[in-house]
Amino acid sequence: MGSVPFWLYFGFLLLGLLVGSRSISHPWLFLLRSFFPNWQFYHGLGHTPRIYWRAVSSLNDDLSPSDWQPLLSHHQRRLLHLVHNPEINLTHAQQSLIDQFATDLADRTDTERLPSWVSYRMVERLVRETIAKQPSAAYQFQFCLCLPHITKPIDFTKDIALQSPVLRLSHD
Repeated sequence: MGSVPFWLYFGFLLLGLLVGSRSISHPWLFLLRSFFPNWQFYHGLGHTPRIYWRAVSSLNDDLSPSDWQPLLSHHQRRLLHLVHNPEINLTHAQQSLIDQFATDLADRTDTERLPSWVSYRMVERLVRETIAKQPSAAYQFQFCLCLPHITKPIDFTKDIALQSPVLRLSHD
């Protein structure tokens, strides 16, 4: 009896994929996709969305930004991580959010409403929280979504897909 909802779920998902396009666009199907991992990395190397941020200080009405810094840092691997790995799991969840934001940016047409998108607001909040944890938290900041090719070093002149306006760290 417990397997009936399981088969209904997969039947509903299969019907949605066969009737519609290959991408999941209906709001209810969008919620169900969280049960499946993203296997796109098996198709080959390509562009990977990354978020970078920088502190911006205004001196005499002249903005002087710092260098771009990656939002997500690499973690040192340990044998214990095979059993208990909360930091890296959190980083994977944050990267999934960044991937979703990049997908929304590519798929949606209402870019004039970008600040109201849920994925944009969540990425902005993630950047705010990361900057607030820094020893010398910046008063103003910017972030950018970059799409560098995974095999090449990032070039900020051509890899930036979106750059935020200068934002204040606090929500005054």
